[in-house]
Amino acid sequence: MTTRSPALLLLFVLIISCTSDSGKNGQSPCEAGMTSCDASCVDLQSDPAHCGACSEACSDGEVCSLGACEPSCADGLLDCDGSCVDGQSSAVHCGACGSTCEAGEICEDGDCRISCEEGTSYCGEACVDTQTDRENCGSCGSACGNGRVCVSGACKNDCPAPHRLCDGTCVDVEESDLHCGICGNACEADEACEGGVCSAICPAPTTYCDHEGVVACLDLQSDASSCGSCGSVCEAPANAHPTCEEGACDFVCNDGWGDCDHDPSNGCELRLDTATNCGSCGNVCLDGNACIDGACPRRVFVTSSDHDGALGGTAGGDAICRSLASSAGLSGTWNAYLEDSSGTLSSRLEPLRDRAIFRLDGVKVAEDWSTFNGSNHLAPINLTEELETKTGEVWVGARTSSCDDWSHNEPCDGTRSCGRVGLAEAVGFSWMNAYSQHCDRFVSLYCIED
Repeated sequence: MTTRSPALLLLFVLIISCTSDSGKNGQSPCEAGMTSCDASCVDLQSDPAHCGACSEACSDGEVCSLGACEPSCADGLLDCDGSCVDGQSSAVHCGACGSTCEAGEICEDGDCRISCEEGTSYCGEACVDTQTDRENCGSCGSACGNGRVCVSGACKNDCPAPHRLCDGTCVDVEESDLHCGICGNACEADEACEGGVCSAICPAPTTYCDHEGVVACLDLQSDASSCGSCGSVCEAPANAHPTCEEGACDFVCNDGWGDCDHDPSNGCELRLDTATNCGSCGNVCLDGNACIDGACPRRVFVTSSDHDGALGGTAGGDAICRSLASSAGLSGTWNAYLEDSSGTLSSRLEPLRDRAIFRLDGVKVAEDWSTFNGSNHLAPINLTEELETKTGEVWVGARTSSCDDWSHNEPCDGTRSCGRVGLAEAVGFSWMNAYSQHCDRFVSLYCIED
């Protein structure tokens, strides 16, 4: 027989346990009382192949008793194929070797019985709640007689409100799904008892509402028909529709209207299609321009002055447009319709998207930025900042045809790039892409409002 000091054996078991197989995050993959050895869950207290520690096998004729190899099992333990087990509690050897309990059962005092849920106790052959069971009130076998009821584990003469005696048990009829409101009134599978009424089980964050014929799960934080509480309807002032924000009523102006004075009593008092409130409160269309579809129109003109390709970059072209516009009394910010090698016109003039574009005489050139850059203008850009008609070539440029980024005024000869021009009198594609021109040529610019 192998003899080990109990203290040394305990230390050895602890060391081996710390280094035995582990699951995720160092946690054992086995249930309590079991240890993972060679990918199997074993009981180090009784397994003769892993007695006290993984791979510590007992010799022939020995058994594993309480984690140690011994000639026989300790008092009170059963010898089941070399494993010493407690027949009073082992679900595999309950009362006798090989007597295995069924699934959902536990071994207690050598007998298999059903496993009770938390909050219940095994009394006789059933799991009961000793806090409410009249036959087992407070403990198994402690019965309440003479019509008394069991409340919180004590026999009482009557059920406290809102409890009622249903099938011999005090039940809270305000919350019981089996006895909702009254005894025997069971809620459906998709319902729950709330306040004594079976209500639909609503997904978060909604709440069950039953108000004036409307039965539904509603979000009380955002539903204008039940804002903050069921049936609390939000009202809207003039020219607006109601909203519910975080359980409080508010309103949003109808399309084309604005709450410009921030006074909720008069609602949305101004239309947003006027020259002084165009699209938003206080957005004034400059130079007397009308508000069209809730937006101030963008304007475009061709310069009365001519310039060679040495503009000083696109910034130099912008400066020319702004100087001419200022001299003509035109307000707003103006940019040259020029492209260079750094990027497209869209990147320079992006704010023009979704705005109609007009000449200075009010004639529409294009419905929006997309059609403006296309080949089908509604009218030519042949009017200058002085409202004079002008035709001929206009610098526009391209990535590879921009007079070396508008920096030189020499003929293009293979080492110097040319400049792309359009024609002011054109409405087709040639308004912006007619042909390439030598950079010493003096031509106009297109100027467009930002």
